[in-house]
Amino acid sequence: MSTIPRIPPGQVRATDADRAATAAFLEQAADRGSLTLTEFAERTGAAYVARTRGELLALTVDLPEEPMPERFQAPDRALRRSARFQDLRVLTSCWLLGSLLLLAGWGVLSAVAGELAGWWPLWAIGPSGAVLAICWWLASR
Repeated sequence: MSTIPRIPPGQVRATDADRAATAAFLEQAADRGSLTLTEFAERTGAAYVARTRGELLALTVDLPEEPMPERFQAPDRALRRSARFQDLRVLTSCWLLGSLLLLAGWGVLSAVAGELAGWWPLWAIGPSGAVLAICWWLASR
């Protein structure tokens, strides 16, 4: 009676499912920013030609399995949020300045005509203000 030799786990042949799972894990790592696009492309290519599970493990061993804890992400997220709100503050300032100029022009025209002119500034101020309000609402979510 002969015994079948035990193969170390890293030398077991990889399956297509193993390769696909590794590629999916690498994609998640790239989405989290753990890999650059170049590293992702190289490792994914290597995953699809890997012959053993050990080769697949070597492609993922240095990557975290979970995203960083919230306490480490907060400053980066806060910076991105701050930059996004900074852009909206600039847009809002421009909208306010443009609205004031339109209202001032309307006031001058009304004074020259001796009566209140139609509310034509509303056509510029209203829709752009609505779009800006939606942008603020989306950014705050």
